[in-house]
Amino acid sequence: TMEEELTPEQKVQVVKGFILASPPGEIGDVIRDVSVLLGGKDKLESSLPVIACEYNLKHNTVCKGSNGERVVVCPSGQADASEGSIIDPSVGKVLTLDHIKREVTGCSGDAPALSVAVEQLQAAAQKEMEKYAKASLSDGGAAVHGKEGADGAVTLSVHVSGTR
Repeated sequence: TMEEELTPEQKVQVVKGFILASPPGEIGDVIRDVSVLLGGKDKLESSLPVIACEYNLKHNTVCKGSNGERVVVCPSGQADASEGSIIDPSVGKVLTLDHIKREVTGCSGDAPALSVAVEQLQAAAQKEMEKYAKASLSDGGAAVHGKEGADGAVTLSVHVSGTR
């Protein structure tokens, strides 16, 4: 039988599946290994930032801030899907990230304003979750994002991530 050759785009989709299935902490090794399938990392370069962002969101990855702080990348904190920026609730800012290096690269402004009720609950929970993450996880971080429903009920989304 005659084997069909995959297009470059199809190969990237296959490789994307491998990368997204990487165990936590192993994404760099998987990227290096699957780049061989594409004939080099340069074939993956344009897709890699988007793939790494998706991976980080899926795994609540902890990124390093410029002052050593730990920022959790999580779906509830996603500020702009097209740019991969996130809201850091501990400082109330929208941060830009290098999702491949898992580092904060800058600040693009203030987080959207919250009601007083949401802000107070979110801040209190954020403080406690950060204490827990720092005490319990070697590379731990926490993110608490709040929102207010139409009925005035406050919902908090809590993300704690790191390694023991």
